[in-house]
Amino acid sequence: MKAPLSIPFQDWFVYLVSLGCPKNRVDSETMLGRLFEAGWAVAGDPSQADLILVNSCAFIGEAVEETLETILELSRWKRDGRCRWLVVTGCLPQRYGRGLLDLLPEVDLFLGPAEVPHIVERLREIAAGGARACRTGPSAFLGEEEGPRAISSAGPSAYVKIAEGCSNRCTYCTIPSIRGPLRSRTISSVAREVQTLVRRGILEVVLVAQDTTAFGFDRCGKGELPSLLRVLDEIEGLRWIRLMYVHPGRVDEDLLKAFADSERMVPYLDMPIQHIDAQVLRRMNRRINPSRLRRTIQEIRQCRPGIHLRTSLMVGFPGETERAFESLVHFVEEVRFEWMGVFPFSPEEGTPAASMVPRVPKGVIRERCRRLMEVQRGITRESLARWVGKEVEVLIEGWNDTEGRGVGRTAFQAPEVDGMVFLEGKKGEQFKGIVRARITDCLDYDLVGRILDET
Repeated sequence: MKAPLSIPFQDWFVYLVSLGCPKNRVDSETMLGRLFEAGWAVAGDPSQADLILVNSCAFIGEAVEETLETILELSRWKRDGRCRWLVVTGCLPQRYGRGLLDLLPEVDLFLGPAEVPHIVERLREIAAGGARACRTGPSAFLGEEEGPRAISSAGPSAYVKIAEGCSNRCTYCTIPSIRGPLRSRTISSVAREVQTLVRRGILEVVLVAQDTTAFGFDRCGKGELPSLLRVLDEIEGLRWIRLMYVHPGRVDEDLLKAFADSERMVPYLDMPIQHIDAQVLRRMNRRINPSRLRRTIQEIRQCRPGIHLRTSLMVGFPGETERAFESLVHFVEEVRFEWMGVFPFSPEEGTPAASMVPRVPKGVIRERCRRLMEVQRGITRESLARWVGKEVEVLIEGWNDTEGRGVGRTAFQAPEVDGMVFLEGKKGEQFKGIVRARITDCLDYDLVGRILDET
C-alpha cells in the first residue's frame, strides 16, 4: 500500500548508525539530509528515536556479524523506548535479500542502495500501514550535486563519491555482486557538488569510490580522473583535495602529471596493493605484477617528493606460502609506507577465492597480521618523528572544552584511518578551520603540537 505524501514527520526523531566505509557514509548523509528536509530531527540517543536507521555493511563476514549485532542491540528500543520503526539499508539487504525478513523479524523495512533517494517515500508507506518489505535492485543513484545532504564529519571536510560499483572482479571481493558494475558520475556533476560543499564551508574534499582510478572508464573507455582533478583544482575556496582507493595498475603518466601540477592535492595518496607476491597477485586477479608495483611507487614519490603513502594488505590469501609472506614483510620494510592497514583473508560466499586451496590456518593468519603491524608501527613512528620541530597546517576538527586542546589532522593524515594531531594553544572553542602549528612530539600514530596562529 502506498502512503499518501501528506503524512507529516515534524517533531519526529531519527537515530542513525552508519557502518562500514566512507562510501556508505555518503549514502547515510544523503538519507539524513532528505529526512531533515521532510521535518525529521536527530535523536541523540536511540531511546528517544521514533525511527532507528542502520545503514549496513556486508563486505566481509566480520562486517555482517557487526551489522547483525548492531541491529539486535538497537531492536530492544522498539520494546523499551519510543521507537516505531527499525529500518536497515545498504549492503546487507542487497547481499541477502528477502531472506532477512524471516531472519530479522524485528526489522520493519530493508532497503538496498538503490533506495537511498527514496527513504522518505518508503517511510511514508510504512507509516500508512504498509507491510514489511525488502526492496533491492540495481541502483541508478550516483549522488547529488545540490541535494540536502547532512555532512557528519567533525570538521570542515567531506567525502565525495565519484563512482559507484566496481568492474575489477578481484577474486576475494563481494562488491560487484552487491553494488554492481562500475558507474561513474560526470566531471561536471562532481564539480558542482564540490562547489556546493565549499559554499557550505567545506575546506577538504576526500574523493572516494571502490576504485577512483577507474572513474570514467564505463562512460568513455578511458580514465577521466586526471581531468577531474584539474577541474577541482580551479574551485575557489577549496583548500585540500585528497584521493583514496587508487588502483596501482591504473596509475599512469597523465594521473601523475595532474597530481604533480595540482595546487590543492595534499601530499598523500591511498593506494591499496593487497600483496607483493606474483602468484598471490595473480590468484587475486589484481592485474599488476611486483615489478610494476615497485615502479609505480617509485614514480609517485618522484613526481611528489615528500608524499605520504597509505596502503592496505591482505594476509592469508589461499596459497600464501611462508616464503610469499616473508617477501611481503621485506617489501614493507623496503618501501616504508607511512600508513598501512592489514586485513585477514575472509572466504566470502560466491567469490572465486572462497573455494581456492590451500587454505592458510587462522592462527597463522593472525600471527602474520600481528607481525606486519608490528613492523609498520615502527615505520610510522619514525616517519612522524621527522615532523617534530617543524611547522605544519592542521585542519581543526574539534576542541576539548575542559582542557582547551584542539584535535585535528595534517594534510598527510586522512580522516578516520590515520592518526590525529593533539594541539595546545589558544582555545578556539567553535573554530573549525586550518591553522598553523609547530609539532612538539610524536606517539606511535599521532602527533602533538602547539598552535601558532588561527588564520
